[in-house]
Parts: sequence; C-alpha cells; structure tokens
Amino acid sequence: GSVPSSLKKKKKPQKPQSVKVRIDQYPVASELVNTLMTEVRARVLGNETLKKKLFQVNFHTTRDEAMVTLIYHKKLDESWTAEATRFRDELTAALGDRVRAFHVIGRSRKQKVCLDADHVVEVYDVKGRGELSYV
Repeated sequence: GSVPSSLKKKKKPQKPQSVKVRIDQYPVASELVNTLMTEVRARVLGNETLKKKLFQVNFHTTRDEAMVTLIYHKKLDESWTAEATRFRDELTAALGDRVRAFHVIGRSRKQKVCLDADHVVEVYDVKGRGELSYV
C-alpha cells in the first residue's frame, strides 16, 4: 500500500530568493546623501579595484560631514587602501564646501579599514552654553 502522509518526509521550506535592488535616489534622505549616492556610484563603477566584489554601500551624514562605508566580499589589501584614499580625496574635492569632512571605511569579513575617522560629528551652537558636539 501507500505510506501514510504523517510518515512521509516533509520538504524543508525554501528560502526566498534574495533580490538585488538598485536605488539611485532616496527622497527622504538628505540632499547630501542623494548627491553622494550619484557620485559614489559613478566613481566606484569607474574603478576596478573599488568595484570588484563590492556588496553594499552605506551612507551616514550630518549637516556638514559625510561617511561612506563600502562593504565587500573580499579581503581588503594595500591596493584597495590606495584606491580608496584617491577616491576619498577626489570626492572631497568634488563636494567642495558642502562638507567639512568626508570619511571612507572599507569593511569585509573580520576586517575594517578606516582611512581616517569611523564616525561623523554634529556640532550644535547652544545658546548660553557654547558649542555641543554629538558623535
């Protein structure tokens, strides 16, 4: 005869397929984030070292500072650091007076390469108390 359904092997539920989503603009983000999205994409696509095995890009900004984290599926080496430094310097020049500081971080499995700072600082002028810095 046939095997009762309670004794049949149950199929494991399949994981949903991950889907890549390209976002060129993000209207709810700051103007600086939207500018960076365009600038970073164009510059990374034009640089084989920075483009190879790039998985994700994260943006973090304040009113006058910006930080971009490039996340990879590869080990970051000296050539990556050299190209990322050039990328940071060129983008800093392109942004001009829109930013006081621009930071680049590279991340990979068990690896974090900070070209300078790994944070942004927001400075507020508090009436009667001077400046307040928020990191």
